[in-house]
Amino acid sequence: MLGAFMGKVMPQTAPGVFDNYSGTSFIWLNPSSMSTAFVYDDFSLASVSLGFDNSFAYVPSNKLLPSLAAVFSNQPWPTYSGVQPGKSYYFKYDESTQPCSLYQSFDVVFPSLMKTFGGIHTIGFSLRGRFCTSVDRMPWEIPVLITESLEYEDMHHIRYTSEGMRVAAMGWTEADIAYSTLLFDDGVMRMSVGGTGKLLMGMTGLSGNTDALDYVVENKDSLYFYALDGDIQMALPFSNQYNWQLATRG
Repeated sequence: MLGAFMGKVMPQTAPGVFDNYSGTSFIWLNPSSMSTAFVYDDFSLASVSLGFDNSFAYVPSNKLLPSLAAVFSNQPWPTYSGVQPGKSYYFKYDESTQPCSLYQSFDVVFPSLMKTFGGIHTIGFSLRGRFCTSVDRMPWEIPVLITESLEYEDMHHIRYTSEGMRVAAMGWTEADIAYSTLLFDDGVMRMSVGGTGKLLMGMTGLSGNTDALDYVVENKDSLYFYALDGDIQMALPFSNQYNWQLATRG
């Protein structure tokens, strides 16, 4: 990874993390910024970050602060009435029939170090475990059925057809070594360059897709499939790899 820094940059994937005091986070966000940071030496023993995004479930903006307060206190978590009588949930969901998407990331950062020499040269090292999941073009009814369960009678006896859902998940360990140097500083503008070398060590991975999905929810206990065509590939941290294929027509 190479980077050139002039001024202040804010990556959309890490709001509130990247600034002139980010320390060892520069190693993987933008290594060129290490030599222009206000933190010359930084050591982190361990940290954890979690990211989640989806186009289905959400918390209304006027309930966001109470929901966050419930995380750090004994206050009850705000709930919302479901579409079925007597049911409530900790979120609301979009009732449109558009395909949904989901993205999740989980990073565990082990000891990391950043040190500046002579005021212009900076080196850094970090070791991280990273886990990501991505789901694209998920049929709208699947998260509804997961939320409401198969007991939702309004979803019964309707034929649901779709294709093209894609799922990918992976986990790996990442060792980063970074270097940055200050090119010039005239008191008004500072410019630096830097780069990070990464050693990626895969731990697990999964990918899958559906070419045809055609089914009916008969009742709360059963589904009837007219067509189910897709494949799943999985690699685990063992000596074997698995490639499963599933297809049925009726």
